[in-house]
Amino acid sequence: MSPADLDTRGRMDGVAPPWLTALRLTLALAPLAPIELTDFAGTVLRGGFGVAFKRISCPLRRQPCETCLLAPSCVYQQVFDTPVPAGAPLLPPGGKAPHPYIIDPPAGASRFHPGEEMAVGLTVIGRAASQLPYFLYAFRRLGEMGLGRGRGQFRLAAATLHPPGEPPRLLYRDDDPGLAHPVTPFPLPALTATPPAVDHAGAPPLTLTFATPLRLKEEGHFGARPTFPLLIKHLLRRAALLAACHGAGPPAWDHRAWIAAAGAVETRAEQLQWRDLARYSTRQHAAMRLGGWTGTVRYHGPWTPFRPLLAAAELLHVGQAITFGLGRVVCSPRDQTNIVGDTVLGASSSDAPPLPVDAEPTPSGKSLP
Repeated sequence: MSPADLDTRGRMDGVAPPWLTALRLTLALAPLAPIELTDFAGTVLRGGFGVAFKRISCPLRRQPCETCLLAPSCVYQQVFDTPVPAGAPLLPPGGKAPHPYIIDPPAGASRFHPGEEMAVGLTVIGRAASQLPYFLYAFRRLGEMGLGRGRGQFRLAAATLHPPGEPPRLLYRDDDPGLAHPVTPFPLPALTATPPAVDHAGAPPLTLTFATPLRLKEEGHFGARPTFPLLIKHLLRRAALLAACHGAGPPAWDHRAWIAAAGAVETRAEQLQWRDLARYSTRQHAAMRLGGWTGTVRYHGPWTPFRPLLAAAELLHVGQAITFGLGRVVCSPRDQTNIVGDTVLGASSSDAPPLPVDAEPTPSGKSLP
């Protein structure tokens, strides 16, 4: 496989490109030996994937990236250390571009045996979609390297594409050397520059399920609870950065106007738990904590203008440590927010415990880091 195998045109003649495009896939990993992962497999998958990606894409691994002759055209650098374009919004000097991919770990089990299947979600964002064969080949190489305690090997048995509003399509099988058909990333829903003035009377409550730990950094701390304005602030920032670094450029969104409009949406009920995760970073040679909120929150108020942004959130996640699969959001009602499609990768909003009607939010009682 090579990038030339893909058809990733971002526009048609005479039509402006969308602010951002993406691909959504499910990877079927078939264990060849027992595989034992941590309680949250995303940390192990993301770490191993990064090592495998560098091994298959970098011919000069001992050469520092900063002085490498191949850096301007290096696939690894484009994906893992994307150059920040001039004028990128909301980034301080020396800030890093967001990574153009998300790995969603298998839901539930952390041990897998031959004959079972590990279903792993993979979202590839923006121009990185042209490098999809590298992503798939990196998972093949990771299977050869082994994963988890004991380095259990696996094979990449299949990759299934999930176009929004269409049936899933088999894209890759391990008995076929290439992709089954050309791939065109789908556009994310357009968001107007300012909130539209529409009648919101009778809008149903909005329930958001945070299926994996949500880490919202506010005033230097990661324990901020997801009020609607704070959530919209972080969603706007992430979406704008992705568009600037991997899409059509900085969107002309009035962040202040959108955040001010979000202030009219109130939290009416919540069931949140703080979940602590830990991982060891081989790059930083240090143990890291990746705790965050999981559970459900019900919002009341004029939330319907935010449907395009909430739809994008289901695909792009929100918060910190997103490439590990953290910050996964599921919206309900989903009539106009679901662009991801129902997959086997985790909870729908119906999996969360029911919220009491119009209950007051209560603190979890859990001390924060």
